[in-house]
Amino acid sequence: MAALSEHGPAGAKRNLRGAPRRPAAALLVGALLLLASMACNPPQFLVDAIGRPPEPLALILFTLTPTPSPTYTHTPTPTATLGPLPTPAPTGFSGRIAFVSDLEGNTEIYMMDSKGTGRKRLTDNAAADTDPAWSPNVSQIAFASDRDGNSEIYVMAAEGGDQTNLSKSPGNDYDPTWQPDGKRIAFVSYRDGNPEIYVMNSDGSEQVRLTSNTAQDLTPSWSRDGKRIAFASIRDGNFEIYSMNPDGSDQLRLTDSGGEDLQPAWSPKSDRIAFASRRDGNYEIYVMAADGSQPMRMTLTESDESFPTWSPDGVRLAFSGNSTGRYDIYSIYAAGSAAQNMSNIFSANDDNADWSPSPAHLVMASSQKSGNYELYLIKSDAPGATRISNNAASDRSPAFSPDGSKIALYSFRDQNAEIYTMNLDGSNTKRITDSVFSDRQPTWAPDGSRIAFVSERAGNAEIFTMSPLGTELQRLTNTAAKEGSPDWSPLGSDIVFWSERDGNMELYLMDAYGHFQARLTNDPGTDLDPAWSPRGDQVAFSSDRFGDFEIMLLTVETLETVRLTVSRGDDFSPTWSSNGDQIAFSSNRSGTFKVYMMTSTGDSQTMLSNPDSSGDDIEPDWQPAQ
Repeated sequence: MAALSEHGPAGAKRNLRGAPRRPAAALLVGALLLLASMACNPPQFLVDAIGRPPEPLALILFTLTPTPSPTYTHTPTPTATLGPLPTPAPTGFSGRIAFVSDLEGNTEIYMMDSKGTGRKRLTDNAAADTDPAWSPNVSQIAFASDRDGNSEIYVMAAEGGDQTNLSKSPGNDYDPTWQPDGKRIAFVSYRDGNPEIYVMNSDGSEQVRLTSNTAQDLTPSWSRDGKRIAFASIRDGNFEIYSMNPDGSDQLRLTDSGGEDLQPAWSPKSDRIAFASRRDGNYEIYVMAADGSQPMRMTLTESDESFPTWSPDGVRLAFSGNSTGRYDIYSIYAAGSAAQNMSNIFSANDDNADWSPSPAHLVMASSQKSGNYELYLIKSDAPGATRISNNAASDRSPAFSPDGSKIALYSFRDQNAEIYTMNLDGSNTKRITDSVFSDRQPTWAPDGSRIAFVSERAGNAEIFTMSPLGTELQRLTNTAAKEGSPDWSPLGSDIVFWSERDGNMELYLMDAYGHFQARLTNDPGTDLDPAWSPRGDQVAFSSDRFGDFEIMLLTVETLETVRLTVSRGDDFSPTWSSNGDQIAFSSNRSGTFKVYMMTSTGDSQTMLSNPDSSGDDIEPDWQPAQ
């Protein structure tokens, strides 16, 4: 196929993203190996305080006596094993897939939806365009093209416009991969003789070499948490997978198979790496833990499979395969399933796929139009807000259901605060609590079977759970103090919340039934609005321990805290993107409360709200990946 070139190991033909290729052969596809999820050995939490090992943690939410409570303590545990791979989601495919095809003679970049339909050509010239890589906010695609005489890194708008040469070097440049905040791009360059990994700003400036050896370093992949870059290298005599810090330090070998391991691709949670390997004869797709342990074979055919890429929810893998005698894009469930041919164009080779992230909506309460609080949807990658509630009373504390199709909220439309649910477009609004007392701050369990909320029906603010229909009420806390802002752990076995039971607002943890309640923070300041990270290792929260309310991170295993924001206003209501790369929050640093977004390390703080709006935008919640 036209996309093949000679810059592979020992002159072997390889695609421009780094795979040595055998000539395509008309082989029948073998039966795919159905893989069982591997057993998970998660970190232990509250072993001393509660005497049991809860799950590995994660998730989202918001707002804004004293008998000493047990304090959280951590017992060191062995390194966690690779957890179960995600099971198939009922919502099906998600995102868009950019890929390379020779459908019209030469290699161009195309796009299709995640069901394999809606194919659209994005580039159109006589040169070879390859290696598409979606930007984190899905507004751009980086790619390689030799249209200017040698291969360079280009970037274009997601629909194909504004194609710009970024790298502009005398050597060939390939294999772009984006830093999760979109600020930088890592890539492969031959400018110094042999292929090495470089990094540059996303405008092409400040190009810096990260690797330096006499061997070939290929196909970099930036982890979604931004902490590591995986790549393939032949420095030890055979192509293996390595990883390094984004500055090129701490280069570690992850595989040692004897067969060629290439094309690493990080999972959305940065806990797994998919890759292509010839360790068992032909190229197949494998998945391993981020440290290189527990490799699992995902495909089992007589043909070659390569270029794995993850769906934004981590449920599926797309890859290239030539079982039909040409290359097509296939997908499988990451937990094991038969492969589906997604491109299936008999006259073309389709290769080099990259699955887009899924920039989800955020829902927020805003007083920008009507004076009272209504709910609005905003996109993390586009301006503008869509109003989805409209009544004379205030609607507050919106919370997405796990499948992203519904929103729970509390509203004063029936005089006192009650919990409601509605569809994403605001339709089918249903009241699910009916109490003469205030019910507020709903949040869904990860499996959608329960809603935790705060109620004053027992006299003071306590935490309850119920079914999504408002039935099966269960009280979880029972103190003389106020409690609020419950948030479920990723697998639903634990809930983090704030309580005033020890004199001031601190963060606490309990299991999903209200047992084993233990204190997480201990500071003279006020700590509130806990939000679990998708990985479960951190909790974002708001605290005034430095004067103004700022967003902070608590590492669950060590109880260490890190300050993320430093502003002249108050920052509240952190909520995590589904891949854990970003945190949205509400701040009045500009005078009125607006919704902002930043990386999970506190960088790139950007306003998402309309800066010209005179109202307050508060209580954001990030839609789960779909």
